[in-house]
Amino acid sequence: MQCASLLLSVSLMSGAAMAQQDHHDPSELPEAMQNMSPEQLEEMQRQGEEMARRAAERAAMVEANAKREKAYSPTVGSNIPRQVLWGDTHVHTQNSPDAFTFGNTTLTPADAYRFAQGQEIDAHNGQRVKLRRPLDFLMVSDHAEYLGLFPRLVAGDPEIYKTELGARWGGYLQSGNFGLAMGEFVAAVSGAPNPRRLPVEAKQMIWNDIADMADQYNEPGKFTALIGYEWTAQINSNNLHRVVIFRDNADKAKNIVPFSALDSSDPEDLWQFLADY
Repeated sequence: MQCASLLLSVSLMSGAAMAQQDHHDPSELPEAMQNMSPEQLEEMQRQGEEMARRAAERAAMVEANAKREKAYSPTVGSNIPRQVLWGDTHVHTQNSPDAFTFGNTTLTPADAYRFAQGQEIDAHNGQRVKLRRPLDFLMVSDHAEYLGLFPRLVAGDPEIYKTELGARWGGYLQSGNFGLAMGEFVAAVSGAPNPRRLPVEAKQMIWNDIADMADQYNEPGKFTALIGYEWTAQINSNNLHRVVIFRDNADKAKNIVPFSALDSSDPEDLWQFLADY
């Protein structure tokens, strides 16, 4: 409707110009103009000329801009990132005590990487799931506190059961009181004094497996599997969580054992640990 009105206005203005310049019989003008006074027709002519002038200015500006753009070469040596990559750096699997307790008892880091790469997997509820578009990168950031302990207890890992904590929580599992283990986990990350821990050797074994798994699914130039974990403090029921990402492969990342809130609930201590890495 607006376009039709504009065309009609231009037509009327052209008719006004014709009547002024060529002194045509008013009966030859469009019906809408036949009863207009000479002053009205003159005003319409003026408006038409103004519109034509503005249109010419815009056309000249577009042409000048086009010439100006052609006068310069593209930027040389630009370091501005121009490729957008999509991924996730906060994913939990069965290796996190909370995820395991809430029902994810089967999905491993390998499942998470395959899902991120666009493969179809079985979700924790048995439903087949697949991403519409694969991700470019993924980091499985399971909680450092009791990392990987629960699934190994269920699997009956003898290396875990021979530790004091493994025997204690394994007893909860076998007696049907596994919720007690989750309660101790929450108390530990909430700052309870002297939390029970796995021996360093057991934690190192679990961490090595996690780092090696990331390397296994890392495909340079196609898909990046980052090594990392989540430091999880929960003082006075307030979450103070920090995701730690390593830029290295497993060979170097395996030189440490993740620093957790069981080591310190002060993030400044975490920063110091990472500065010494």
